Amino acid sequence: MEISAEVLEPQVAASVRALEKLSAKEREKKPNAHFADDYNRLLNLAKEALPEVPRKLWPEEVGKTNPAMGPNHADANYVEIHSYLNQVLAILSQNIEPAEVLMG
Repeated sequence: MEISAEVLEPQVAASVRALEKLSAKEREKKPNAHFADDYNRLLNLAKEALPEVPRKLWPEEVGKTNPAMGPNHADANYVEIHSYLNQVLAILSQNIEPAEVLMG
């Protein structure tokens, strides 16, 4: 199946909505590394679906830290990732073809 903006847009929008349900205190925390992996996966799929979008317009991937003790975590907090996902969503939304209107 070919990856398209139309396929990815609902997934990115769902991630944005989920982050908006976090409390202000929770949004300041750094998510685990799996969350960063999922964001990076969505970002790379969006770039693949829209190769014509200049690289400079895309947000950066989120790195991960592997501390000596404790779980691996993202190098960005939920607020930052929320912002990055909104940027990806905006790019996807601008590149979705409007549905054709059928005239009877």
